Amino acid sequence: MLEKRWGFMGALSWVKNLGFQNVIVEGDSKIVVDVILSSSACDSSFGDFIARSKVLLVSCCNVSVAFVKRSVNSMAHAIVRISRNFESPHSWVDPLMCVARLPRGTCSV
Repeated sequence: MLEKRWGFMGALSWVKNLGFQNVIVEGDSKIVVDVILSSSACDSSFGDFIARSKVLLVSCCNVSVAFVKRSVNSMAHAIVRISRNFESPHSWVDPLMCVARLPRGTCSV
């Protein structure tokens, strides 16, 4: 679950820092998405992550968060598989080029 929380905060930071607008940040952790979209404060152990994510979300221009089932989130999981091959952090502006590196049949996009 820690990776999901860091993932949302990282994605929102990336969107804000690059000045992207009209973005939908999708996640396959219903718990994390529901808590980020909730108007109430989060008192759980990951409340600080959620609070910082909410601040980032409102500071971005027309950015929303949506839940997607893991079974239809194959693009994100393909990128994660590829990213394990790198020692340092990477960003892909064109994720299809990233997925094109996968062996055939490992991702249905």
